[in-house]
Amino acid sequence: MFISGGSFSGLYIVMAKTSPTDVSAFLVPADVKGILYGKKEEKMGWTIQPTALVSFDNVRIPAANLIGK
Repeated sequence: MFISGGSFSGLYIVMAKTSPTDVSAFLVPADVKGILYGKKEEKMGWTIQPTALVSFDNVRIPAANLIGK
């Protein structure tokens, strides 16, 4: 939910459950329609790496963005 580099990175690696027993990894460009970004979180500790909420609303990723099998 809260992602280091959220809303500041250009590309994300997203893990998603693709079947009852499988989890797959996908490359997801930051500008894909349906990705929503929250505000930059204020932190007490490690402030060099921005952190923000990243959520998905009907995001569609092509099968070509699958990492591995």
